[in-house]
Amino acid sequence: MRKIVHFYDSFGDKEKLMEAYYYLGSIYRDIKDIPQAITAFQQAVDAGRNSQQYLILAQIHTQMGTLFAYQSLYEDALKVYKKSYIYYLKQKDELGLIYALRNQGRMYESMSQPDSTIHYYQEAYEKALNFNDQKVINSISKEFGNVYLDLGKPSQAMKLFYSIPEQKDDAIYLYGLGSAYLLTNQFDSTQYYYLEALKEGKKNQNIYLISSIYKALATIEAQKSYYSSAFNYVQKSLDLEDSIKKTTRTEAIGKIQSLYNYRHTEHENQQLLLKNKETQIYIYLLIIALLLIVGITALYINYTKKQKRIAKEQTNRLDQQKKEQHKYSQECLQKNRKKIIEIKKMLQQANEEKEKKSCYQIQAQKKLQKIPTLKSQLTLFEKKLLEAQKEILILSNNLIEAKKYEALILKNTFENSSIYKRFHEASCEDNSTKINKEDWDILRHEIDKAYNNFTDRIKTLYPPITEQELHICYLIKTNITPTGMAEILCLSTSAISNGRARMYKKIYKTDGRGELLDKLILDF
Repeated sequence: MRKIVHFYDSFGDKEKLMEAYYYLGSIYRDIKDIPQAITAFQQAVDAGRNSQQYLILAQIHTQMGTLFAYQSLYEDALKVYKKSYIYYLKQKDELGLIYALRNQGRMYESMSQPDSTIHYYQEAYEKALNFNDQKVINSISKEFGNVYLDLGKPSQAMKLFYSIPEQKDDAIYLYGLGSAYLLTNQFDSTQYYYLEALKEGKKNQNIYLISSIYKALATIEAQKSYYSSAFNYVQKSLDLEDSIKKTTRTEAIGKIQSLYNYRHTEHENQQLLLKNKETQIYIYLLIIALLLIVGITALYINYTKKQKRIAKEQTNRLDQQKKEQHKYSQECLQKNRKKIIEIKKMLQQANEEKEKKSCYQIQAQKKLQKIPTLKSQLTLFEKKLLEAQKEILILSNNLIEAKKYEALILKNTFENSSIYKRFHEASCEDNSTKINKEDWDILRHEIDKAYNNFTDRIKTLYPPITEQELHICYLIKTNITPTGMAEILCLSTSAISNGRARMYKKIYKTDGRGELLDKLILDF
């Protein structure tokens, strides 16, 4: 084969050279010279880089994947198995696609990635069903079933095993069914299939499978207190251990040697590639770093501007709410009363000046020349204006008093309502009262009626309020304690406290305790 490779290499027929390297790699594979086999297969790939012989290219990559998998190089194996799938796809080889998918599933299982494992085996299984070859379906189903067993999913495994014709002459099939029953604690069925798998003449028997069966049977017998038979099975399993250890040790040494040779060769190749790519990688990293810095800076600036804008809007909303509250506050009432007293004094002073003027006109004229106009004498228009201002302030105070009285009545009505009592009952520990959506809707309606459309106002103050945060506000308005809130909302007391503190911070953009939020909501 070396002479054939040399011949086609000299005469430049790339298609034939690719095939020659493929057969050379196959020979190295058969004589267990793994590094040389991999090298030959890689040279076959290089020779057929522009080839359209997709079937041979698919087979080359499949062989390479198998060799990598043998050396536990699962990631390398997965890469070439994926390439083999692409070539089988181009070749439109349905059978090849089935086994390419199965091979990828095997690698994901070896890398402990169960989701990907199931995905690729499921793809392979569905393609096998469409391919409609019972032998292929049986092969994929048995392997897929054992994958489910490894993942601790016996029901899915049994479904696959029973979806194919019973294979009483196949030890792997019988072992799979026995293992599925073992996982579901059906020990009689387990023993039946395990014992069937141990009978002479069964296909696919090997010392690893037989040893596993003996160990499982020993465990089952011990659980049944049949210690004598359990001991016999243990003894049979131990008799196979020497052979297994010897085989495993030989394979391990071969794998280590092959792995060392392969890694050594790969290291030299990688060093050459790295020297050519170091500068390019450095430039790419530098560009990426600069882009990241620019991007992060832009994001930070934009975030800062957005936070400032949100804080400003929130401040404006708070100021507006404070103005609305001040309009009907006790402070406004007192301020209006003081202004009324001042106006009364000014009007009284004006009347006194008028009387003096009628009685002592001459003396008054002299005095009036010395007294500032605004303080001593008022025109008729100014007097009427003051009278009007006084009336407006009186009406305003009456309105404030009426609003306060109305608010007090609405509050008392709410606190004596059935929904108020229902929520207080639900807040008590060990109470059977359960709050549903209809209760929350009624509570919302009653609170909005009692507290001047509370829901709309709190949403205006804090637009991104969540449903749970709104419920906490309703419970505060209902005078429910944090412990009671936790009982109603099925949360811990600490969760309620943290939620109130977070909500206060979102509204005021500063840290604060939950009690501060309570004060805001109760005064709102």
